[in-house]
Amino acid sequence: IARDAGRCERCHWREGEPKPVRFDHSGTGWPLSRYHEDVGCRDCHTGVPFVKLNRVCNACHGEWSPAVFDHGVTGQVLDEDHAEHDCELCHVERRFDRPPTCDNCHDEEDDGIAFPAKRPGEVRTDSSAAGTKTSATSRVEGLPAAQGHRVKPNR
Repeated sequence: IARDAGRCERCHWREGEPKPVRFDHSGTGWPLSRYHEDVGCRDCHTGVPFVKLNRVCNACHGEWSPAVFDHGVTGQVLDEDHAEHDCELCHVERRFDRPPTCDNCHDEEDDGIAFPAKRPGEVRTDSSAAGTKTSATSRVEGLPAAQGHRVKPNR
């Protein structure tokens, strides 16, 4: 819960109900991540009463770049081949609320790359998809298979 959440409850309750101890942000359609829980309400919501915000991360985080953003928190660690790219290369128009694209640089027939069945950043629980070879040491164009990239089987 945000550090100033106690002040939010003065407004965030329904008439006739007991005042809540804490504001449940998950009911807003924007559940707070572990990082946003530490941000004060007024750091994002500057008007009173608080209103919906733009859900595009770049609206608040416009200065993010690979140099200052820890991409590992997304579940998709950037390796040395991708860390130097601008965000826009994978995140078209810096829209971080949409899945990133790989086809700006890679296509289905690209040398040795098989696109994962999951989206980048999505935690993969089954690392053994049929017809693929996956191991922490397998590398496809510099991307560890453990990050969701799969090596095409040798034919």
